[in-house]
Formats: sequence, structure tokens, C-alpha cells
Amino acid sequence: MKAIILAGGKATRLWPLTEKFAKPLLIVNGKPLISHIIDNIPTDIDCLVSTIREFNKDFSLWAKKYHPDRKIEIFLEKIPKNLNKIGALKAIDIVIKNKKIKEDILVVAADNYFSFKISDFLKKFKGKTAVGAYDIKSLTEARKFGVLLVDRKNRIISFKEKPLHPESSLVSTACYLIPAKFHQPLSEIAAEFPDNIGIFIEEFLKRGLPVYAFRFSNQWYDIGSYESYLALHQKEKKQIILNKTKNCQLFGSIYIGQKSMIANTVIVDSVVMDKCQIENCTLRNTVIADGAKLKNIDLENKIIPQNTILIG
Repeated sequence: MKAIILAGGKATRLWPLTEKFAKPLLIVNGKPLISHIIDNIPTDIDCLVSTIREFNKDFSLWAKKYHPDRKIEIFLEKIPKNLNKIGALKAIDIVIKNKKIKEDILVVAADNYFSFKISDFLKKFKGKTAVGAYDIKSLTEARKFGVLLVDRKNRIISFKEKPLHPESSLVSTACYLIPAKFHQPLSEIAAEFPDNIGIFIEEFLKRGLPVYAFRFSNQWYDIGSYESYLALHQKEKKQIILNKTKNCQLFGSIYIGQKSMIANTVIVDSVVMDKCQIENCTLRNTVIADGAKLKNIDLENKIIPQNTILIG
């Protein structure tokens, strides 16, 4: 088996934070979001991280820093000049063909945060097409996702992408198991629907190909916005301080990255990444990207991009 981690999105809803920074490298509970996925994948499975050229250096450095003993290959998506992106489903197809993968594949979108064990997922549905399925407990919230109906054996009988009137609150997460024998129909579907990854479920059902739901009930976050990222950060309720602070007051969930110097500052439920310099500030529900310098600033519900300088 091979694992394909999809990490090529530009995450425009999180701009300016992710304009020049890959969303899967955002810190969650002390390490990058994508590292939670890698650490969950059995070590005997090789991982390919599919991303765009702009993020090649960042992901290469990440792999060396966080997973030096793990076999991880960074696969660069080649985007045609007439397109802004190749699409998530097409990216899977390209990786399979380029790397000549003849094995079953595990596919995970790198902006997923979930608590179930991938080893349990693989064990239960070995040799079958399956998708991680989460009961979001709200029909209103279910409108934002692909909605599943399943039978008593958890075989999917219906899939609808972002329906106006959901029949269920069970939604598809971007975690899939696809056997090698179904690579060809997947490729055919990717040619027609390159950008909609979940649509392959609906198309498989139309072709009479069985797809199963791996239902889990612990945690799942789709990190698609600043609000969802902060909500996940705050839920962890941890304070991880990787460098010393001086005369600071820290409340709630806090992350302070390496080589960040912070003095005389109040921080509440916020993330401060690496190499930041912050003095005489108040930060509430705020994310500060690498290399920012802030002095005499009061911020609430803000995103501060890399290397920003703000002096009040």
C-alpha cells in the first residue's frame, strides 16, 4: 500500500496567512497539521506528499525536521499554464500514473484533523473502497460537506455533495481507501471531474462499485478557514512554549514557536510561530506567522502574515 497526502491547495480562505505558506504546515497541538496525519499512518506504508512547486522547499524542510526516519517523498504537481490548479481528484490520478502505483492507496487531504486510528480503518476495509465518515450532528452543518446514506452494513447507498436539504448528518471526510483494481475507473472519473474529490463516491455508486463508510465519533476538523483553525487550536487547551517569555501573561490555548522573543505581552488563545519578536502587545484569538515583529499593538481575531512589522 501507498499513502498519498494531498497538500497542493493554496488555501485562499486563510490568506494572507497562507498566501506564501502551506496550510498543512500550520501548527496544531505543537506540530504541523500534516504531521498528525503522518504519525497516524503505519510506518510500513510509504508516503507521497502531493503539493505545488511554491511549497516544495517548505515541505522538504518539514520532512527532515519532523520525520527524519520516515520515508516521505515530495511529489510536485505540474500545473498547465492555462490552469490555476489541476484539481484534487486529478492530482491523485497523476501520482498513481507517474509513480506507477499498482497497490492499494490510502488518500488523505492534509487539512484534515481526526482522532480515529488509520490502522483500524485499513484493517476493517482491506481490499475495499472506503471513506472516513463523521456524524456532524447537524443537518445545517452537513450542507457544507458531502452527505452519506448507508445501510446496516455501512455500505454507502447515496452520496450528495453539499445538498441544500441533507437527508443525513453523516458526512464524508477526505480520508479514502481505494484498491488497486479501481484505479482505472478512478482515472476515468478524474478526467471528467478533476477538482471534486468526493464525486468519485457518487460515480462509483453509479457504476455499481461498492463503497463503504468507516464511521467514527471522536474528533474531526476540516481546516478550511481561520475560524475552524482557531477553534481546533482552542479545543486542545494546551500551552506549548518553545522559547522563553519575559513578563508575559498567558491564558487559554497558547503556542509559541522556536526562537520567538516575547516580552511584556498578554496572549489569549493565540498562535505565535517561529522567529517572531513581540513586545508590549495584547493578542487575543490571533495567529502570528513566522518572522513577524510587533510592538505596542493590541490585536483581536487577526491574522498577521510572515515577516510583517507593526509598531504602534
